[in-house]
Amino acid sequence: MLQFRTLVLLLTDYLTMAFSLVTGMYLRLGMDGLLDQMSSESFLFKICLPPLILLISFYAFDIYDLRHTHDRRELNARLIEATGYTWAVLAFVFFTTHGVFIGRGTALYAFGF
Repeated sequence: MLQFRTLVLLLTDYLTMAFSLVTGMYLRLGMDGLLDQMSSESFLFKICLPPLILLISFYAFDIYDLRHTHDRRELNARLIEATGYTWAVLAFVFFTTHGVFIGRGTALYAFGF
């Protein structure tokens, strides 16, 4: 069962990741490219899917369980594992489903935020 504090943290992280992805799209594609992406029918799916997969993997690797993440090295190792897992899943999804591709390098811009 999720505690209220964990749920608020998940929601805040989700919104931050979605905003970073939109900002990365703006930096990579410019305003015209962003508006073009926003007019596509799969824009909401493009914005919702990556943060959702990342949060699921963070939750699966116990990033949000503060009892287990008091050691910095362990936390960093789990973050790297969860991020690598997420990128592998997203690469598979983007490779198999061409309608959700958001542009080359956009994730790197968003990752900077």
